[in-house]
Amino acid sequence: MEAPLIKAWLWRLILVFLSVLLLSVVEVKSNTDIDALMTLKNAMTDPNGCMNDWDPSFVDPCTWLRITCNSDNRVVRVDVPGCGLSGQLPPGLAGLDQLQYLNLYDNKIGGMIPTVYGHGFQSLKSLDLSSNSLESIIPASLSKLPKIEFIHLEHNQLDGYIPRDLGLIPTIRVLNISYNKLCGDVPPEIARIPGADWSNNPGIGKPCQ
Repeated sequence: MEAPLIKAWLWRLILVFLSVLLLSVVEVKSNTDIDALMTLKNAMTDPNGCMNDWDPSFVDPCTWLRITCNSDNRVVRVDVPGCGLSGQLPPGLAGLDQLQYLNLYDNKIGGMIPTVYGHGFQSLKSLDLSSNSLESIIPASLSKLPKIEFIHLEHNQLDGYIPRDLGLIPTIRVLNISYNKLCGDVPPEIARIPGADWSNNPGIGKPCQ
């Protein structure tokens, strides 16, 4: 009788240990997502308080407004459009390795698009940074996004050449880079994207200065 009881007790102990371990892993992942989200909040001036309830003292960011999570409590969507945000995009936001949708359109965000975004957002399907004040070049590293389908960068101040490699993304369906300050020729790889739009860039077809 003693041996079966000991065996049953050991199995219960193992199950408890595994449950605690699993909860610890989920909490660590949630904390990683919180850290990444806080880099965005801290980098922005938020005049309308759209991110006021983003509080790092809460271990579950899935309760925050404008955040959507999956069944594993990982952040898969960030929606903060039309909030008047100003500041520069933080590289640390790329720590959201399960993020699928990033919608920051219709704000006043300036500066460059961090090159690390092309390496960090390994689950990203849609990137919408349109109608902001982004400057400098479009980073070619965005071509490293393995699942990206929609890239919206229209109505910014982006300049330089259109990165040819963006047209080599196998999943890309829409690339809207209209109403910027881009220059040079349109690569044939870009022209083959079904939803490509490079209109209203006065420098297109002319050498970049």
